[in-house]
Amino acid sequence: MPVLRDFLWDGEAESYWNVEVKYISGRKATMTVWEGDSMDARKDWVEREKIVLSNYNTKEELHALMVEKGFQPKSEEEIEAARVQKIKDDRIKIQKYQERKEEERLQAAKAEEIKAKRDRLRAERERTERSEEEPEGMKMKKYEL
Repeated sequence: MPVLRDFLWDGEAESYWNVEVKYISGRKATMTVWEGDSMDARKDWVEREKIVLSNYNTKEELHALMVEKGFQPKSEEEIEAARVQKIKDDRIKIQKYQERKEEERLQAAKAEEIKAKRDRLRAERERTERSEEEPEGMKMKKYEL
């Protein structure tokens, strides 16, 4: 399994044209081969076959499988350009994630601030209502030293 994980995570599978890796937690690594006329019309593609990748023990076997299924390898320049683009895309995803988390933190802080203000106002109102209910004589004693 480490060989398969490395093959997928290190981008070796995506070093072939028209290969896209999607990670689905808790599922066996399966290659689905689709057939279609163009990248723009993916919804019209037809599933040709599914192959369980855990049946392959070496990277060489996995690379041979890719070639056997008709996938063309990219050039070294194309692979490097794809890696650079992936790094850029990952940085953007991380930045968006951090921005979303910061926004959530600010919203939580604001909600906490509103709750604290509401609690202070409620306590103040209750004090005022209690003091209005007390008899006049008790009010005076309350402030005597």
